[in-house]
Amino acid sequence: MPARRAFAGRRRLLPRRSAPAGAFAGPGLRGRRHGAPRHRRDVLAAAPSPPLRRDPARLARLARAALALCRAARVPAARGPGRRGPLALDSGPRDPDGLAPLRRLRPSDGSRRPARPRGLPLHPAGGTLISPAWVWAISGSLFILGAAFLVLRRQLIAMVIGLELMINAANLNIVYYAARRGDAAGLAVAFLVIAAAAAEAVVGLSLILALLRSDEAAETDRLQELAD
Repeated sequence: MPARRAFAGRRRLLPRRSAPAGAFAGPGLRGRRHGAPRHRRDVLAAAPSPPLRRDPARLARLARAALALCRAARVPAARGPGRRGPLALDSGPRDPDGLAPLRRLRPSDGSRRPARPRGLPLHPAGGTLISPAWVWAISGSLFILGAAFLVLRRQLIAMVIGLELMINAANLNIVYYAARRGDAAGLAVAFLVIAAAAAEAVVGLSLILALLRSDEAAETDRLQELAD
């Protein structure tokens, strides 16, 4: 008897073994080592969910939720034939699953042009151009101003500036009409004209600086010939 009581007390002091995680109960009577029973929600969570194409009710709910979000964000929804406003969210007899608005949508390929302000002419290539009258007015003003600097012949620096203005006036017309017709050769010619004008400015300024360093007059009426 005392030995039996001591053995029972020893069993009480021993730590209880934890049930193995994820163990299923046996088909018969549950024992000590069969593990804890699984809860119903764990079994449902572990089960694979059916795809959307096999669950039309779930797909319809998702579609209605997406349309509700679009309406909340004030995104214009698809419009049906003969309707003024956006489509209703509820399904009718012709739309039992409520997916008619999604069927009318088409995936965008990113080729849609951005919005442009009204009143501006649209170029066939997609850009906007100003009126040719403005181009002619600006280029004509620059050309007349450059010609006046050349005709007055007061100083060499003024003559170089006038020549640059005349070249830029001609180059402005080249760039405008090349962009209007979409001609890449015209743009290449414009780049060549810019390079020639830059070279002419460098050479002219270097000659003027050489004259100033040699204590020669930079005015054209006092300068008779260019020598070293």
